[in-house]
Amino acid sequence: MADPFDFAQGRGCWLIANFMAHNCSSLVLHCMDFRLQPAIRRWLEQQNLLGDCDVVSVAGACKDLDEGVGDFIWKQIDISYRLHNMRQIILMNHTDCGAYGGRMPDDENKHQEIMARTEKLIASKYPDIKVKKVLVTVGEQGEIEWQE
Repeated sequence: MADPFDFAQGRGCWLIANFMAHNCSSLVLHCMDFRLQPAIRRWLEQQNLLGDCDVVSVAGACKDLDEGVGDFIWKQIDISYRLHNMRQIILMNHTDCGAYGGRMPDDENKHQEIMARTEKLIASKYPDIKVKKVLVTVGEQGEIEWQE
């Protein structure tokens, strides 16, 4: 019986090709803030994205991309795009974000502007990727609301 993993005989290539053929619909870029983790998981479940998205969790979410220092994030986007064939990026900033210094005056509008600028940056590098912007508002008592 032939060994199906005998790479010297050209076998096993099918296994590698099929193992590597895994796709996801989206990449979610969100803040690493521990206060949001349970709510983000529930939101991903409600959107049927849990198990169908790559997740990048960094302080400030869009902050580094917006400030031109997002090499790590660009690399993650590129990997998801090339290896997982993702075609949508979900930007998820939140109010009261420590990476921005905490609650800012006009917090919601500032985060919407940051995500809009980030959307344009992504479109300039990946014009075929859809960008969805989601603002998570964190209330004074820690309550969470979603603005899509």
